[in-house]
Amino acid sequence: MRHAVRAFVGAGVAVLAVLGVVETTDHGEAAEFASIGTGAMSCGNWTSDRRDRQAIAEEQWILGFLSGIGAAPQSPGLPVNPLHGVDAQAVLAWIDNYCRGHPLDLIMTAGEAFVTAHPR
Repeated sequence: MRHAVRAFVGAGVAVLAVLGVVETTDHGEAAEFASIGTGAMSCGNWTSDRRDRQAIAEEQWILGFLSGIGAAPQSPGLPVNPLHGVDAQAVLAWIDNYCRGHPLDLIMTAGEAFVTAHPR
């Protein structure tokens, strides 16, 4: 039960983060938003925790974040489904590579980069 609650909370945070990602201002510019929780940790933390096999929270956060983006309401004709055709291990390996090269970026930024690289 404890793990189910953590997964539910993590998914909720990811959906809220996704809603912030797609929010725009009246001028059509992307609106800034605050990210709190695991997604606000650095890629350096990701790399260290993955090396030490202590990254369950980070792994679940990134998978929930990407799942939330795919589940969020989208513009007709422009579906975004970053997890199409990949499995969890492929996602985690991609984030590992990104974070090794960008240790000061946020985990959320790594997730955004994944979406850019895998829009459908």
